[in-house]
Amino acid sequence: TGTISTSDEGIRIAADETVISKCIVWTDADVAQTDGIFSNKANADIIVENCIVYGFRRAGIHSQTGNSSLVQNWTIRNCSVDNCGREQNNGGGGISAGGNSVTLDVICPPSRNSYLLKA
Repeated sequence: TGTISTSDEGIRIAADETVISKCIVWTDADVAQTDGIFSNKANADIIVENCIVYGFRRAGIHSQTGNSSLVQNWTIRNCSVDNCGREQNNGGGGISAGGNSVTLDVICPPSRNSYLLKA
């Protein structure tokens, strides 16, 4: 939803209010620093629901605010995040929250490989 980036994401969020619903976000590319759904937008409210995210090397869903005091609020409902997080770094994992002010409300059943929440 908005900006050109040098990193690879399935969906890069650059809006203040975003709803992503009923999507399959996947890759079979073996490229470093890839995320399924990513935002480093400050003061964002993001809803991800009824989605499948698969195959990204860094994170399936990645929230990042850096060291700012600005806030991201994520609601993640009924999503399957599989085969993500093969890069073992601070931003890696199925669902990754990085930064000082990230609020996650995750309501997801465990998937086949389950998801890893890193904060």
